[in-house]
Parts: sequence; structure tokens; C-alpha cells
Amino acid sequence: MNTPATLSVSIASLPAQSSTGTVTIQPASGTNAVITVSYNAPTSTVSVTQVLSGAGEASIISQYEWVELKGTNLSQVTQDWSTQTTFQQDQLPTSVAGVSATVNNKPAFVEYVSPAQVTF
Repeated sequence: MNTPATLSVSIASLPAQSSTGTVTIQPASGTNAVITVSYNAPTSTVSVTQVLSGAGEASIISQYEWVELKGTNLSQVTQDWSTQTTFQQDQLPTSVAGVSATVNNKPAFVEYVSPAQVTF
């Protein structure tokens, strides 16, 4: 006799990309049931509203100066470069939490990312 059941799965934090996984239900007797679960990440439109100097947030940017991008959906998380492993290799990171920047087609050092700001 089959008894209907409801299975709920809750995941506290999902990655920014789409992914697929499986859930295997193993009954006391009988055949395992394998359920495929897919997650499609919502697409977010990145919007840059300001490009500012990192020194005082002026709109004029000089060579060798930090730059701040302000906007929305610039990153999925808030993180600074202190967690990057490139520091262990005596290099500044060119990516933080998957966010990178280029200046004149060259990788820039990324110091901080958040949904509303990127500093490079």
C-alpha cells in the first residue's frame, strides 16, 4: 500500500548561479526514490548610477586612485579583499566574490564589493 507523503526542503543560502541536485529517499523496504531538484537563479539587472573617486567621492578620477561604482545588483554579497587567497601569494586580488573590473582592458585590483558598491 502506498501512503502519500509531503517532503519539504529548505535551503538557507542559494548560490548566484543555477544548479541541479538530487534527493534520494530510502524507505525501510522497497526501492529508493530519486528526485531531481533544480534551482534557477533569478536574473538581476546590474545598474551603475555613479562612478566616483574613492578619495572623497568626487566625480573626477585621477590616475592610480581608487574608484567607487555605486548602483544596484553589483554583487550578490558584501565582502572585502581580506578573504582572498592571492594575498598569500603577495598579489592584490583582481576579483572579490566573483566581481572583477578592468581599466583600459587591464584587470584592476578589487578591494570591496556589495550589492550597492564596488571599489577598485
